[in-house]
This record gives sequence, structure tokens and C-alpha cells, in this order.
Amino acid sequence: MTVLIGAGITSGCSSILSEDHGPASPGEPGISSSPASTPSAAATATEGPGRATAYFGGAAPEVPVVVTLPPGWRSEDVFILKSGSEPRIGIDFFDVANIYVDGCQWKLLDPPPGDAVEDLVAAYGHLPGSAAARDVSVDGFRGQRVRYRVPAYNPKDCREGKYGLLQEDHLVGVGEAPSLWAQSPNRHNEAWILDVEGTRLVILAGYPPSISAQDRADIETIIGSVEIG
Repeated sequence: MTVLIGAGITSGCSSILSEDHGPASPGEPGISSSPASTPSAAATATEGPGRATAYFGGAAPEVPVVVTLPPGWRSEDVFILKSGSEPRIGIDFFDVANIYVDGCQWKLLDPPPGDAVEDLVAAYGHLPGSAAARDVSVDGFRGQRVRYRVPAYNPKDCREGKYGLLQEDHLVGVGEAPSLWAQSPNRHNEAWILDVEGTRLVILAGYPPSISAQDRADIETIIGSVEIG
């Protein structure tokens, strides 16, 4: 699958959902899917069931992504969300420039990670509650899957009440402000960090510890349906 060349994007919408995952469950399978021959021409659904189109926040030129939405899920810019979930359950797509070693005080990793998959995997290793990375393949693009847990922070102690998770690439003039932040303490986050024809792209999933078996299965199904480019 080739990555399409399109217009650059600004991701002002990127700061809606939290991504966060806990240590891997023993024996849980990795996601592996074969590249599709062509992206779905009719991937225009905004609510499941159906095929939907999103894009990777921060990627320039723009990189689209097509997924299959199960019933009860919806697409919104760089997000795939479980409708009505509280705390929020969702999947996000980002070109990640940096992550926070102290999300509450918006302290970014210094120096930022390099451009390779392994560099960002090593950066996630600095976070509390992170689990060992595993090899994965999504839409034929290889990479690694990392999990960690957002700590039990108090929003009152955090800058602007937000626990920062990451900054997307190609931002200008935002200082330390996050592109994505946690929606609640103790969330589980998971990152599929992929090499997409030389560009590192990240798919993130976030959910609370109380997630149902069906919602967890839906996340795996959505990731398995991904077509990049």
C-alpha cells in the first residue's frame, strides 16, 4: 500500500481524546493484517457499521487511513470513538514528534526521540507502567506495539487540568502544549508504532480499566481492518 501525497494538515482537532493502555495481558494476540489491494472507494461512513476514513494528525503530506466501524462506533477527524462511552474509549492516529515524561506538568522528553520506530519505543520505555514492546504488522507495515498505564493523577494538580500524552509533528508556536491528553486517571494506553514507507506513524488506543470484553474485541477488530494510504 502506498502512502498518498496530499495537502499538509493542521491538527487543531487533535486535543480531544486520551490514549492510554496498561501492561499487556498474557497470551493476547498481536494484530497482523495483510495490505489491501486498494483502499475502499466508499469509505464515507461516520457511524458504524460501515467503512470510515480518518487521517494521521501531524502528518505532512496528509496520510489517510480507512477502517471498518463496528456498530456503536463513529469516526471524527483523527479519532475513532465508541459512542457514548464514559470514560471515553477510542483509537487515534498521529505522526508523533514527542511524548511527555511528566504529563501533568507537560514536561516533554528532552531530547525528543529520533525518527525511527525503535526511538519512539525506547521513549515509551521511560513511562511508568510500560510493558515490553512486541513486533506487529498492520496493513503489511511492520512495527512494534507498546503498552503503558496513565498514573492516578489529580487534574487539579496538572497544567490547565490536562495530563499530556503527546505532541504531533509539524506544530509551530505551541510551546509545551499537548496535541492529545488523557481523559481520566488510570487509563490504559496502547501504541502501534509503524514504519510506513520510511515515515513513523502511530495508532493509539485508550480505554479505562473497566472496559467490556466486547469493546476490547472491537478495538482489535478495528486495528485489524486498517488500510493506510
